[in-house]
Amino acid sequence: MGAVGNLVCWGILPVIVAIGGFYLQYTANVQKLLDLGKHVYNHYPGPCRVVEGIEYGAEKVIVLPNGLAIIGSGIKLPGRNMTWVDSSGLYLFDFTNPWQNVTKFQFSSNYDQTGLSPHGIAFYENPRTGRISLFLVNHRPDGDAIEVFDIDFANIRLIFKKAFRHPLIYNINDIAPTGENSFFATIDQYSTSEKGKYWEIFGFLKWGRIIHFDGNEAKVVWEGLNYPNGLAITRDKRHLYVAEFVGSHPVLYRIFSMKKGPIAPPSQVIKVSYDPITNREPVMNEVFSDNGMLIMGSAGAAHWKSRLLVGSVFERLVYCEINVPYSASLSISDVEKLQSVLVNVVREKVGHSSNGFVYHKDTYALVPEDRQDYEVSEPCDPKNIMSVVDAYNLVSAQFPSVEVKFLRLPVNDERVPNLEDFDRLSRYLKAEVKHDKTGVHFNCQMGKGRTTTGMVLACLVSSKIIGHKIERSPDSPTVNKEGTLENGDFSIIRNLCVALNGDQMKSEMDCVIDACDHMQNLRKCIWETKVEHDKELKRADVEAGKRRAAFWAKLGVNFIERYFYLIIFNHYCTLEVTKGHDDMFVEGFADWCGKNQSLIDILGTRSEGPLSKFNWA
Repeated sequence: MGAVGNLVCWGILPVIVAIGGFYLQYTANVQKLLDLGKHVYNHYPGPCRVVEGIEYGAEKVIVLPNGLAIIGSGIKLPGRNMTWVDSSGLYLFDFTNPWQNVTKFQFSSNYDQTGLSPHGIAFYENPRTGRISLFLVNHRPDGDAIEVFDIDFANIRLIFKKAFRHPLIYNINDIAPTGENSFFATIDQYSTSEKGKYWEIFGFLKWGRIIHFDGNEAKVVWEGLNYPNGLAITRDKRHLYVAEFVGSHPVLYRIFSMKKGPIAPPSQVIKVSYDPITNREPVMNEVFSDNGMLIMGSAGAAHWKSRLLVGSVFERLVYCEINVPYSASLSISDVEKLQSVLVNVVREKVGHSSNGFVYHKDTYALVPEDRQDYEVSEPCDPKNIMSVVDAYNLVSAQFPSVEVKFLRLPVNDERVPNLEDFDRLSRYLKAEVKHDKTGVHFNCQMGKGRTTTGMVLACLVSSKIIGHKIERSPDSPTVNKEGTLENGDFSIIRNLCVALNGDQMKSEMDCVIDACDHMQNLRKCIWETKVEHDKELKRADVEAGKRRAAFWAKLGVNFIERYFYLIIFNHYCTLEVTKGHDDMFVEGFADWCGKNQSLIDILGTRSEGPLSKFNWA
């Protein structure tokens, strides 16, 4: 009997181990699915604003060739308290006049708006007539329908033409027309019950499908997909692209909250560049990201020229200017490859020119509109044209006894560095700074703002690494200006000092700023933007004064943001040095900020919170 009992126990043990292994694997998959522990930081391509007129979602945004965008708003999904019955509809936004808000489309009298719940939107342009047909995925109470409209742009009116229904037209997410009566569509889930849909998601069941409807019949053309949603077809109709699972939601579990605050669902827009001809690995660049303070739970985006719209599932629509090219997210190695190409191009042009190197330059002026462009010609030998990397390599070769190393940190002019760049610099200095004789040289385009920021960061980090006490000298220019705006005592900074239990972090940072103010003093710059702002508003030309004052106001926001993060970084460094040299900066500043969001919220963003209302108080 004892032997039988042992056999039974040994037989059960592998089952228990298998179940335990399955449970651990499933738990890991759910954590990955929900993006637990993931943080999103703000990254905007330029100035952004909330577009008024959209309050209950902009789930799908499409752009026509003429720059007009159509937005679907007010989708009604089961399990949600949908209170905006009368607000569901389609809206028009004009990219060519982006500072206007949206206008709601009216429908023709033959269209029944009862139960309107717009989801996917797409258009088809007849190649012979040029007529545009609008296709709409509508989740009506009696079942899904694909509805087709003509567009009367002059009267902002949609003229209902027809509707398609079929047993396979259900749980439709998005649509890609192939003709005036045909289209591809995604069925994001097989189940029709809410419980079944949840089982599909959390059971990782790939039951999603793509169908094609030819005007009469529908058939499944692709199955085994995990929640297929967004759909797009190339202009030549040769390639179809589908977004699988939940695109645009970088932290999925927060989408179930849809509340402002620490658990607000963030948003992200990624540009994917892919050439189906060469079939090379797709290149992805982040264009926009927001921690949920500006827009919660992005669902899609559309761009036209250098302008961008980002829509949310249940909330608002955001418009952004793209002041930096999409390629701004190029890696450092990519930038160095580009500079090598540029060097070769310049060498070739100089070699074929009798005037040497001819280029354009602008005169120095604080306000951009005051700068004047002029042409410069300089004689030079093509052999002497080199990149920054080449120059540093040349120095190393000429002076082998002096160790020279080069680090490139891409930082936008007049802005705070990316949090990841704080990490790159601090870890680099940790490895290279052995004593107080180590020299660190910085340069940017003008050798002023970003150069000074680099000097400030290097002095701070080096002092922390070496153990030098940071103290203000008796002849410091701020000694007699404590408690003044000129000394950086703005309300945002005062609130930060309260949260940090005193002004020690600010005082230390001020000492470093004063020690590196040969070209620029950040506190003084913040104050000077107010002085110049107020001066511009007194101009006789009122419109010019407002325009120029806006420049100084924006610059003041840039500088107070940089000042705030420098103080925060000093606090982070102070905590890190207590861990010992080996463990210092292992947890990066970017991750640390994500865990200390309450401190970051003291600043807010450019669209909400104290930073958006900064007026030098």
